[in-house]
Amino acid sequence: SSDLTALPNTINVMETVLKGVTSVNNPAANYLTGNQGETAAQFRRRRNQAMSVPSQGFLESIESQALNTSDITQCKAYDNKSNTVDANGIPAHGVWVIVEGGTSDEIGRIIYNNVPPGIPMKGGESVTITKQNGKTETVYYDLPTPVTLYIRATIQPFDGMPDTDYIISQLIPQLDYNIGERAESANITTILKEIIADMGTVYNVELSQDETNWAEYLTPTGLDEFFNVTADSVTLTVA
Repeated sequence: SSDLTALPNTINVMETVLKGVTSVNNPAANYLTGNQGETAAQFRRRRNQAMSVPSQGFLESIESQALNTSDITQCKAYDNKSNTVDANGIPAHGVWVIVEGGTSDEIGRIIYNNVPPGIPMKGGESVTITKQNGKTETVYYDLPTPVTLYIRATIQPFDGMPDTDYIISQLIPQLDYNIGERAESANITTILKEIIADMGTVYNVELSQDETNWAEYLTPTGLDEFFNVTADSVTLTVA
């Protein structure tokens, strides 16, 4: 974003003439000077929320309603249509809902309102819902599991020594991954270049979950997992 500054008493020409308005002026200094645009991570989450609105089926409805609840930040819902417990531990003909944020009452009510009666649920979290007839029903769900994403990259400076601690501090807020979201070195390279700008260039960006095996892209192993990046999991080498 860019700041717009107007000195006092400089805005006095009307672009659109309105009946009854004879003059305009700005006697005081500007109040609003612009605001920061959303990060790439914020855009991805906003897009996920928008894409989930025109949903069909109770799984999509759970995700849509959860993501449109202000204090719920992530939600994924899975089902198992087979006659046996699947490899992820979802009961036969059951569902598994993973939610980050929100209150247990909010989450429980969303799940209860969308899952048909008699459907078994997987989850270590539970909440008791009181029905209109006074009876109760227990709803189960899980919280997402963060998995550390290790990142290493090389920076070739153009002039002087770059502040790697500053670069890392600017990188981390832009790597806010969703449940099950794939991490790609190409995206991280782009973000690093935007941060470094004309100070240098970046290459050899690699990702790992164990600091032993490195790759160009990675996807969380578990359906309930999401990548988490910390200052300790990012290594920038200045060439």
